[in-house]
Amino acid sequence: MTNAEKTFDKAVAAHQRYLLKSSNDDLSEAINCYIETIKENPKEISAYYRLATLLHKNGQIGVQSAIEQCKKAVALCPKDANAHMYLGYFLSLNKDFDEARSEFRSALKLSPTKSRTRLALALTELEKIKSTIS
Repeated sequence: MTNAEKTFDKAVAAHQRYLLKSSNDDLSEAINCYIETIKENPKEISAYYRLATLLHKNGQIGVQSAIEQCKKAVALCPKDANAHMYLGYFLSLNKDFDEARSEFRSALKLSPTKSRTRLALALTELEKIKSTIS
């Protein structure tokens, strides 16, 4: 196992602990380990969108920066369904509903059985409808 893989595993473990306990120490460890993973292995696709999610949730970056991180992941690996799904999620937050729909559909083409992506697509469609009514 490479150092980048070990660092990534530490990031994922800290990320999971943070999701369970909301500990700032776990959040900091996850963020630092994802950053270190990207430095050590810039091709670790999931580190980009996982890092974007934590930084955005923590208020350290805006939606546009999160979109850019996810676009990097998609550019590095266009066949990664999760990269497309996270990009769609942040596009939806940014009210770019048509682009979000396109990303969710790309994710579903790559991984047709992911119910989380189907749910995100449905919620995006609802948000789009609500935005036209308001």
